[in-house]
Amino acid sequence: MANKQPEVTARTRARLRHAFWELYAVKPIEKISVREITERAGYNRATFYLHYQSVYDLLHQIEDELLSHRRHLFEGLEHADPTAIPSTHLPNREELERQIQAFVAVTKRDAPYLAVLLGPHGDAEFLERIKNVDVRLIAMYAGVPATAAPTATTREYVREFYVSGLLAVMRKWLADPNAMPIEQFVRFLIEAFFPALRDARQGTHRPPAESA
Repeated sequence: MANKQPEVTARTRARLRHAFWELYAVKPIEKISVREITERAGYNRATFYLHYQSVYDLLHQIEDELLSHRRHLFEGLEHADPTAIPSTHLPNREELERQIQAFVAVTKRDAPYLAVLLGPHGDAEFLERIKNVDVRLIAMYAGVPATAAPTATTREYVREFYVSGLLAVMRKWLADPNAMPIEQFVRFLIEAFFPALRDARQGTHRPPAESA
């Protein structure tokens, strides 16, 4: 790390990062060189290596920052088992709406990065990492009946279905030039992905049947 004034270091890193992202948005990382990044940013290779070990290191630092934004939202859910699919937990609707709105807002703020990372030139490993973070929201609030996923394997399938669907819908919303307002989108997510809360509001929620 460079031993410079913080504001100068931050500005240099930001310019390198911006130059890298312009390239990464249009071609895969294995075709991006340090020379391309530094020429675009207006620095030399030595300056790049004062801040990053490699092009992959730069990418991973960006990914870590994006994931930290999302983990911060779920700090209160750290007790949740990400492999669980609860059937009886019915959160307060206002609490859930606040949680999801914050989640959507962070996603929208980071959209320029997420659109690339989850796109055709994206990082498959990052997709799995972001699923492992976002699944905490699903694990706490999905409310899928236990009878729908009675084994560890089927629970994993249902978890994958929900979190993959959630990310796909978020990507679609971010890419839509005529996307619905965030408040309407939050209400849609609750209806589509959190059936326990929807059914409880409608008075139709029933606990799972007891085993004989």
